[in-house]
Amino acid sequence: MTAMPELFPNLNDILSSPIEKFELGIGECVFTNAPMLIRTVLGSCVCVTFFHAPNRFFGAFHAVMPEADISTGTQFCKFVDTAISSVVFRFVQRDIPFDDVVVKLFGGTNKFSSQNQTATQKLLDVGMKNVAVAKAHLKNYGFRLRAQDVRGEVGRTLYFHTVTGDVWVKKHQSTLPGRMAAMREENAFHHLPIKKGECRYVDIR
Repeated sequence: MTAMPELFPNLNDILSSPIEKFELGIGECVFTNAPMLIRTVLGSCVCVTFFHAPNRFFGAFHAVMPEADISTGTQFCKFVDTAISSVVFRFVQRDIPFDDVVVKLFGGTNKFSSQNQTATQKLLDVGMKNVAVAKAHLKNYGFRLRAQDVRGEVGRTLYFHTVTGDVWVKKHQSTLPGRMAAMREENAFHHLPIKKGECRYVDIR
């Protein structure tokens, strides 16, 4: 991979750089110590990022539902609880203490106004459930959230720089210039190479 400077003044600088760029899709997890820029687009889904600065290990997932059940099979990255467990296992394998891992939480958009939700809308609010399960499981593991950008009524596009652990958040816009900018950026990102048999898990070194 191309050697890159470690620090970028802003997102535009890193987007225009030759660093490898990958898309993290729904139901995918990533764990890597390779330099790259990863993008993911969230609505009611949630993403948790994990970064260990001393060894530069970076982990993240894009989960669509809060909790797995017996029919989940190996699709563990689709669910918040099992996705967290899966990424955490990678840190445990490397004897990395959880206190040294910077954890951030994003997503959980609610398309209904949270102030005027009916009982049915609250029941269907998957974003709220995703955020609640993520916080509960992270707390159970002993992680402390260092940053979060959750809920609200608009989606987000996230960008992760795996060398520094920096995360940029763009709130979605319905304006024409906003849509055109997103289209221009689309071709710069490639799908992550999924390992066969690892079920939407990318373990890059």
